Amino acid sequence: MNAWTDSRTSKVAQVKQYMSDTERMACMELDSHADTCCARLTFHLIEYMGKLCDVTPFLQEYEPMTNILIVKAATAYDDPQTGETYIWILSQALFLGDKLVHSLICLNQVSTHGVEVHDITIHLM
Repeated sequence: MNAWTDSRTSKVAQVKQYMSDTERMACMELDSHADTCCARLTFHLIEYMGKLCDVTPFLQEYEPMTNILIVKAATAYDDPQTGETYIWILSQALFLGDKLVHSLICLNQVSTHGVEVHDITIHLM
């Protein structure tokens, strides 16, 4: 990543709703190749970090994406077994909006911050 801009932090006062409630249901995937988490429209922006970056793809067949927002963003997960709601807050995440099918969770980033991740496929347990 490159092309950092100023380091000012600004609050996001209002988030435009781009999707209906049924469209907002989505998955988060673990991505062991990512170097930061990536949020899509199912996340609500909490804070804009005042920085942008360019994202270089792993294949030369794709053009880099430029001026991607770095944000703090949150989403909720309702546990169907317990009925509890968990709030996921991603700091220093790339906000890719509708460019992603699923939000991406960077294992290194969340593990570094003390989140225990069990990334063994269920059928291998």
